[in-house]
Amino acid sequence: MRSPHHRIYFGALFAVALASCAAASLPRFNAPVVDNADVLSAATEQSVNSALENFRVNVGPQIAVLTIASTGSKSIEDYGIDLAREWGIGNKTRDDGVLLIIAMQDRTLRIETGSGVEGDLTDIEAGRIIDNIIAPKLKAGDPDGAVADGVNALITELSGGTSPTSEGATSGVSGTIGSSTVAASGASIIAVGFTLLALIGLFIAAAFRARRRGVGSLAFDVLAIFLIFARSGSGRSGGFSGGGGGFSGGGASGSW
Repeated sequence: MRSPHHRIYFGALFAVALASCAAASLPRFNAPVVDNADVLSAATEQSVNSALENFRVNVGPQIAVLTIASTGSKSIEDYGIDLAREWGIGNKTRDDGVLLIIAMQDRTLRIETGSGVEGDLTDIEAGRIIDNIIAPKLKAGDPDGAVADGVNALITELSGGTSPTSEGATSGVSGTIGSSTVAASGASIIAVGFTLLALIGLFIAAAFRARRRGVGSLAFDVLAIFLIFARSGSGRSGGFSGGGGGFSGGGASGSW
């Protein structure tokens, strides 16, 4: 007969497994730019990633970008707020996260904003950035320009400036994004190294435990380790994550 501790142990594993499956349908948040639709060049992705992480560290608000083929049966508004909450974009106390999501096949896009940035980035201004800067680039078949110029406009607004028009957006990108560093990449490498060391340590501990309690104990420990790391990778992987900011539906949507 199994003890109550065994039932609690199996219950915890089952709960972690269910949580992992629930999060599996959403892309992983492993960098400021998640190019799930594979439409961005490597150069654009790297430069925007660096700019956004540099902006987060030095200014405060956290901006994330997702390109995806389709939001499926969900509207882009529902998908956007679900994703923003799952990723935990922004600081939990300041609620200063911003999400730009572009659904390529649906030809829709949205800027989702946390309540802490709505004074600098109003719904009206988010709509203008979509209509005047991002959507025209997407309509012209230029997703690189859409993301780079859109991010530049968001950074400008959140820094207290005025976002450029569609005609002047490109010149601003080289100044804002091109001046950023690659510190985020180094931090990610260090975090991955610590994660691997932790995983090795857990497996060593499980092996010693198995010597005392048998092979069955090792199997359960390995399963637990796998589920824990699978869960952590579903939305907070690669040494990059949000701070847990909340979202209430602020922002703007558009199409092209």
